[in-house]
Formats: sequence, C-alpha cells, structure tokens
Amino acid sequence: MLSAGDEQPNAFGAKNMSSPSSELEHKILDRSARIGIIGLGYVGLPEAVMFAQAGFPVTGFDVNAERVNKVNAGDSFISDVPSEVLATLVSSGRLRATPMPAGNASSLPSEPDGPLGRRSAAGYPQGGPQPPEPQEAASWEITQQLNNLSAMDCLCICVPTPLRKSRDPDISYIVEAVQAIQRELRPAQLVILESTTYPGTTEEVVQSMLEAGGLKAGVDFHLAFSPERVNPGDSLHPPCSIPKVVGGLTSECTRFASLLYEQVVSKVLTVSSPRAAEMVKLLENTFRSVNIGLVNELALMCDRFQLDVWEIIDAAASKPFGFMPFYPGPGLGGHCIPVDPFYLSWKARSNGFEARFIELAGQVNSYMPKHVVSKVVDALNDREQSIKGSRILIIGVAYKPDVSDTRESPALEIIRLLQSRGAYVHYHDPHVPQLLVDDKILDSFSLVSHSTIEQPKSTGRNRGSRSTNGRSGSSRIGNTRGAADPPSAQISSLGSSPPPSGFRSTDEQFPVSRFDCVVIITHHSAVDYKSLVKEAALIVDTRNATKDVPFGREKIVKL
Repeated sequence: MLSAGDEQPNAFGAKNMSSPSSELEHKILDRSARIGIIGLGYVGLPEAVMFAQAGFPVTGFDVNAERVNKVNAGDSFISDVPSEVLATLVSSGRLRATPMPAGNASSLPSEPDGPLGRRSAAGYPQGGPQPPEPQEAASWEITQQLNNLSAMDCLCICVPTPLRKSRDPDISYIVEAVQAIQRELRPAQLVILESTTYPGTTEEVVQSMLEAGGLKAGVDFHLAFSPERVNPGDSLHPPCSIPKVVGGLTSECTRFASLLYEQVVSKVLTVSSPRAAEMVKLLENTFRSVNIGLVNELALMCDRFQLDVWEIIDAAASKPFGFMPFYPGPGLGGHCIPVDPFYLSWKARSNGFEARFIELAGQVNSYMPKHVVSKVVDALNDREQSIKGSRILIIGVAYKPDVSDTRESPALEIIRLLQSRGAYVHYHDPHVPQLLVDDKILDSFSLVSHSTIEQPKSTGRNRGSRSTNGRSGSSRIGNTRGAADPPSAQISSLGSSPPPSGFRSTDEQFPVSRFDCVVIITHHSAVDYKSLVKEAALIVDTRNATKDVPFGREKIVKL
C-alpha cells in the first residue's frame, strides 16, 4: 500500500515523474541542471557561487535591483565572496542575476525596511533592467525565458526569516517566494527551502501553497528542506566543506535533493522528513543561545563576586572531557542565534508546550546590553564623571569579529541606551564605514593619537534631511561643548599600520585620549589593542580583547 505523499503510478503502472525525473537526475549528474537561487544575501550569493564553481549554470533571483546589478557586474557585496571570484563566474556565463518575476513583488517591503528591494509601477526594479526597445525584442525574449523560474530545474529558497516585534515568526519572505514559484511551477522541478524556520513550514505552508496550482508534491514535483549553515567570516569552513542535512517530503524527494548537494558539498546527511531537518537547524542555534545565556549569567554572578569570568571559563576548559567553553559578551547578534530559538519556542507554545530554557536564555542575553551600559556608568562614576555629557567611543559595531554584518548587533542597542543617558556616542569599525541607528547615519572614525586635538565633532546626520550628495542637512549628535574643529595636520594613525580600508579622505580623525570611555563591543583583529590601551583614559572591555595587554590594567573594566 502506498503511503500519503509517495509517487502514484499512472494507468500504465509508471510513476508520474519517471521520465522527467530521470532527465533531471542526468542533468544533476552531468551538472547541466539550471540552478535558481532565490535571495542573494549572506546565504544565497555564497551558495550561487558554490554551485557555479562546481560547473552548474546558476541564476540568482532578487528583487533588490542594486544587488542584481552588482552581481552581473562582478562586484561582490558579501565579504565571503571575493569580487574577482564572482567576476570570473559571471564572465564565463556560469552565474548571472535577474530580478524576480514582476508579479511577486507588489507586497514586498522596499529597502531599507526589507531586503528584497523596490519596484516601479510597471514591475521593473528601479535603477535596474527596463523593458526593451522594439528592435531588441528578439534578444530580450530569449533573456526573459532564462529569467523565468520555470526555466530552472532546481530552486533553492534563501530568503530572510526575521521576527516580528511580538517575537513571533515572520515568514512573509518565504510566502512571497513560494507564490512566485507556484505561478511558474512545472513537473519534475526540485524545490528546496533553506531559510531557517519552525518545524512544519515546508509541509504546512510551502507544500500547500505550491499544490494550489494543481501539481502534487512528491508526485509531480520534488520538495525538500535543507537548512542553511553559513557562518559569515569563517574562512576555515567554506560552504562546500559544511555537511548538508536534507529532509524530503518523500524518499524520492530526499534522494533528488541529496543528489544535488552531493555535487557541491563534502557530505550529505538525510533525515526522515522536512520537519526533522527544520528541527535540526533550530537545535544547532538554540544550543548556542542557551549556552551563551548560561555564561552570560555566570558573568553577572562573577561580577558580583569580583571574579574574572574569563579566567574561570579558561580554567574549566582545561578539562579534556565533559566541558565545552562558551564565552560571555554584550549580547547576541547576527541572523541566527538571536532569532531562531524564538521560532522554536513559538511553535512549542502553539502545541501547548512552554520552552522555558529558551525563554530564560533569551531574557538573560537580552539583558546584557543594559549590563554593559551599567558598567560604563559605574566606571565613569568611580572617576567622578557623569554619563551625561561624556564622550563614548564604541569599538566594533558588527555582530561578530572581522565581518561587516550589523544585523541584530548588540552595539545598536548599547548606542541607543548610552544616547538616552545623555552620552555623546561615536564608533570605530574597520568593516562598517557607516551605521544607521534609528534615523541617524553615523560615520566610523579612524583611531588616531595626538594630544593637541581637542575633541570629536559629530558626523551624525538626520536621514530625512540628506541632500542628493549625502552631505548637507547635517545635525550634531556628538559633543558640542565649544571645541574647534580638529586640525588636519599633525595627525598620526594609532598604531603602526595605516587606517583600514573603507575610510574616506574626508573622514574626521580624533584622538582616543580625548574620549571619556572606550567600550569594546566587537573584537576585530585589525584593531591594535595595545595602542588603544596606551591612549585611552578608560576602557570597558566586553570581549576580553585586552587580555594580552600587560600594562594599563588599572583603567580596564571587564564585563
């Protein structure tokens, strides 16, 4: 007896997809299968490059016109994808990008509110490809055929899955992508959801939506879930070296999805269902969230006990079994750990189960930015200074070292809290030249050393009042206590190396010594911490970045 979801034989005893699926199998094996990647962000673009490097023809779909144009120009906007690698694949014809089909973008939020871009009334991306002139109609028609989702043999959905303000899952980007696929779905296509989501999404949402057009999943087309496992900035574990977990709707769905990934990654592990694969991803990130919550709570206890939490953890890590070190910090950041556990706890609540560990870890981790601000306030008070009117320099605003990604970074909340207490806040990050905090754009400052420069001048600008060149309509948000603008002469870079790339010649440079407190949020390797300690009057170190600095310990306050 056939179980639900197994392929049904037709009147001649053959399975519906037998011939088309055999063709798909041959295409995957000889790497001629057309791969469509929906969403060209931190997950999608590296995956598109991985498939293209393996020899597959790849088309990336995105509603963000700027992303589409950059990919087609070979200009990478993802640090893990070198532009020279991207340009080579584009010029060889292995990789191209195209706007999503026009009909699916009408309800998507425009940038910066959402990651999928803005379209004109006609459906074409603003600043992107436009309808052809009549004499170009023939070549345009050929190009448009390749732009169609129906032309793809395999489709991988790599769109964001954020949280709503209520901390409920927001799968609207998945819904929009699936709506676009459903309109062009054809027999024997392989559709794989990679976006992190709660258990049941593939079957309860994706399957039901795709089947609304009349084709049946597992019978007329293949459907599977395989969670993304991208770790931005990790050069030791490129995507091709990270095992893929695959759970298909049927055994054949699992086989085809596994066959595809076996062409590009070192190992594929199959699980019993899409729900199991969805749960695997949530376990991975919930494991980290809960353990980080534990050491963050330990850090709060050690602060009360006047103990160094890093000393305690490092000593415990000497045990060769039964212990895995996690380290505290100013809060969680990134696209996974602050978000994914709440997808799981939400699904648990909807099934009458309270995920108490997850919720408690979330509470502890969410409190850490407030704890950092309290440490800054106390450290200034110990020096008979008030937080109000103090000049604070944040070191690192990316959510992790040596990347430019600021999604969910705790630095954003810390800056807001410090500003709400009346501090004048500035930041330095070698990977993030500009930062949007609420409706203000701040520029990263170069680290410099010179005792004659009086103090920093704010470069905060109200976003709503920017001119077309981005320089007029400025407003001060930093210290304005009457200091003259710093002279451009006699300014030396802090440390022996020149200012990191990404800074413009018009950036203001200010001495670290003139800030009342330096707060290390992200420990980028490009920062010279010895020089920083030498120049700074006070440092609050939330990452133990100064652990190897033998001097100036009296002015360093740890988390």
